[in-house]
Amino acid sequence: GMSSYLPLWEAERLKCLEEMMNEKFEIVFSCVKSPFFDENWIGRHLDRNALEEMKIIAGQGLTRKEQEDGLKPLDLCGERGEYHTMVIGGPLYR
Repeated sequence: GMSSYLPLWEAERLKCLEEMMNEKFEIVFSCVKSPFFDENWIGRHLDRNALEEMKIIAGQGLTRKEQEDGLKPLDLCGERGEYHTMVIGGPLYR
């Protein structure tokens, strides 16, 4: 039979992002989803400033209507499709 290997499954989100930043990966947002983000995030680097803003957004929670509409809170790693990124530089590129 076949088995799957899921190294990031249930990993601590903040730790994953901080590790990528510590390793000097250059990451940019390529697609974002409202209500969490607006168009100004597209092309922006996922850096410590962006991460701090994302933590604030995640901490704000959802409105009653967003909850009723089935929206889930912001996942810092974008695991619910809140955003997509491109890695354009880092240790693997050298």
